[in-house]
Amino acid sequence: MPKAATTRQGRPRSLEARIYGLYASLAPAEKRLADVLLQHQRDLPSYTAGELAAQANVSKATAARLIRALG
Repeated sequence: MPKAATTRQGRPRSLEARIYGLYASLAPAEKRLADVLLQHQRDLPSYTAGELAAQANVSKATAARLIRALG
């Protein structure tokens, strides 16, 4: 089960914290995409999920699964 997207105080967890919280349980393709997300954190709003998937050389379905898991 994915870790909560919020802290106990109700504040949103950072994307980085959510990725590192799930990283060990990710499939290799999901880890590649997670690495791309970490490298481009500041620029993420300018990318589509498909563009990020292409950069990580993973399918759009893999991107959808990881993004859903991250909340």
